[in-house]
Amino acid sequence: MDIAPLADTPVCSLDFTDQISDDNRRRVIFVCELWQGEQRLVCCTATFAPNKHLELVDPGLMVEMRQEGDVLVFGVTAQSLARFVELRLEGTNAVFSDNYFDIPAADKVRITCKLPASMTLDQTRAALRVRSLYDSYTELTS
Repeated sequence: MDIAPLADTPVCSLDFTDQISDDNRRRVIFVCELWQGEQRLVCCTATFAPNKHLELVDPGLMVEMRQEGDVLVFGVTAQSLARFVELRLEGTNAVFSDNYFDIPAADKVRITCKLPASMTLDQTRAALRVRSLYDSYTELTS
């Protein structure tokens, strides 16, 4: 199938009627990926209930950080679905390559930002803050 650049063209239609019920719609997500050869270009997540009604569990977010020249590279992983993950460097205006991204269970996302001029790698590690939608739920009950 040939699709014109920037075109809006359906490539398939999926029916989840038999898999989604009132009992599970808060716990089920749909994840789709677009691959080109061995490279994943896009990963998208869709829910069957509004985000505020999802039965999210602690995603167990973990972040690996390294420096490549003047760029910080973050590898962010989650044990379960993490919605709207935000990375922030406290006390800076760091601009990240992606803001508020999803991480499906057992997946890893690569995010970058320029190393703030006045900070060392150790200082950025100390300033790193990581949040997700799950954290906003737990902050309300704390």
